[in-house]
Amino acid sequence: MTVEELKRAASELASNDQRHLAAYLIHLDSQRDPALRQELNDRLNDRDSKSWLSVEEFERRLTARD
Repeated sequence: MTVEELKRAASELASNDQRHLAAYLIHLDSQRDPALRQELNDRLNDRDSKSWLSVEEFERRLTARD
């Protein structure tokens, strides 16, 4: 299956399934990259709400990675 086929299939998923897929892909990426895994852990453990991203900002940043 090509990347384009995967993208097309992902675009047909329900929103909740797209979010689940996005989280899984980030999980896979973090398993291959210890620095990314540490950054994600640090961010998840950050209790300071000033550091948190809105859903919109998160999606913008995630899209910018492409």
